[in-house]
Amino acid sequence: MKILALSLLALTLSLPAFAESLLCTVKVSTETVSEDRLTLQSGAAAQFGSLDGYRFIVTSLGSDRYELQVYDASVPARNYAEGTLRSSGDVLKWTYWSESSLLEAACSNLGTHSLSGARFLKK
Repeated sequence: MKILALSLLALTLSLPAFAESLLCTVKVSTETVSEDRLTLQSGAAAQFGSLDGYRFIVTSLGSDRYELQVYDASVPARNYAEGTLRSSGDVLKWTYWSESSLLEAACSNLGTHSLSGARFLKK
């Protein structure tokens, strides 16, 4: 029984891990101010972009579901967008539009990649 359990554990650890590659951008008044390529496994989160007073975080919720979080330190407030990035080219976008500014944060799917040999801790 021990041998079977150890064999199953070894098999599980040797299977390749898969992750989605994303291109995340931040735009102010339609001008791109930040563009980051990220690779996320299910359950992982990553911060992207740089803009004074704001934090941008994308989280993989699993099953091609993602959450885009925008934190405005001046308010303080958090805004969320949630959606599915199933195919290459799918886009998840958050937009804030006021009389004085237009702010956009978006992540698009660049495809699935194998991470064989790599080990990551999930959030």
